[in-house]
Amino acid sequence: MRWNLKSKPEKEKVQALQNALQVDEIIASLLVQRGIETFEQAKTFFRPTLEDLHNPYLMKDMDKAVSRIEKAIANNENILVFGDYDVDGTTAVSLVSSYLRSFILKWRRIFQTDITKVTEFPISELIMPKTMTCL
Repeated sequence: MRWNLKSKPEKEKVQALQNALQVDEIIASLLVQRGIETFEQAKTFFRPTLEDLHNPYLMKDMDKAVSRIEKAIANNENILVFGDYDVDGTTAVSLVSSYLRSFILKWRRIFQTDITKVTEFPISELIMPKTMTCL
């Protein structure tokens, strides 16, 4: 993989944002490189409302995934949630598992595991595998 480094942002913009947010110059510089130049833009970036988030249905086959999860819940099927062990994978698995546990009866099993461990589960428990990662 090749790294594409962004050029250093304008010092004046970095200083203005640094003063507005009361953050370190490095943080302000990273934000300006990402197009965040005002207090309001930073607030939206760090504390987005639901309206600020992307529509999840823009992801390919999201409608199919939602339908399959709804079907699994309606049919009392087991749901296997798995992800890798990097930060976004473990975060996604934890969030989705917590969410599913909040409205699925306790006797239904939800597994959290590494994708390399999926082969350890009996085929009958792999009715609805779901791969997780944060985007």
